[in-house]
Amino acid sequence: MYNGSMQRNLRTVFMFLLILFVGLGATHWYQREVSGFKYGGNSTIERVSKQLYYSAVATLPHIKPATKDLAVRFHRQEHALSCEIAALKMALNFKQKNVSETELWVYMPYDVYEPRSANNVWGDPDKGFVGSINGTMPNSGYGIYEGPIADLAHKYGEAKAINGGTLAELIAEIDAGNPVIVWSGYGRDISWNTPEGKFVRAYKGTHVRVLTGYVGSAENPESLIMMDPIYGKVWWSQGKFMSQWEALGRRAVVVY
Repeated sequence: MYNGSMQRNLRTVFMFLLILFVGLGATHWYQREVSGFKYGGNSTIERVSKQLYYSAVATLPHIKPATKDLAVRFHRQEHALSCEIAALKMALNFKQKNVSETELWVYMPYDVYEPRSANNVWGDPDKGFVGSINGTMPNSGYGIYEGPIADLAHKYGEAKAINGGTLAELIAEIDAGNPVIVWSGYGRDISWNTPEGKFVRAYKGTHVRVLTGYVGSAENPESLIMMDPIYGKVWWSQGKFMSQWEALGRRAVVVY
């Protein structure tokens, strides 16, 4: 018969092996991605691997409790590239605004519906959604940036768009009880120019989440807590968060 200590040790070993396995799978995907290969149908493998990883992390005991964590309820995005309006729905629902993702989709502005052109000219996500919300990055669909999402949020209440923000600014909003929608970028650079010649910075790993809390001090948090519209609650180190938030210019929308 195993005693309690042995059972805890076995559980720890199992979780370590699970995270190691998922990490190796994610590394294999990343190597293919940065080498320029299209992952195609195997994107499901990547998504399942990440889901296993985040689920495993969620079961592990955290050394320190959250200093602040808003009770934002999870909503899984309903379209391949609808993370922005899924995140907005979660933030609005937290503020007692009863709105569906479908309603937000109806009111969300589009800049272009067409895929990227052969000469790397496409739409402007600062004006509206670029491509198909049911498309795939990098060519048939992309997304939308903070300005139009803040305008959409204003239909239901107060909101503020942030471009070039600071971590202290985000933490202050969380402490005040306001969820913050944040844009992050990683992976292969898929930037393009608009027909007017504007350069649009973009990454194949662009994604949007709701910042809900943090661990550690407000002045220098150890980690940030977010609600991901695909994977649920995730914990990121400050370094990882800042690196991916910085990649797209530190964009955010605060929902009041």
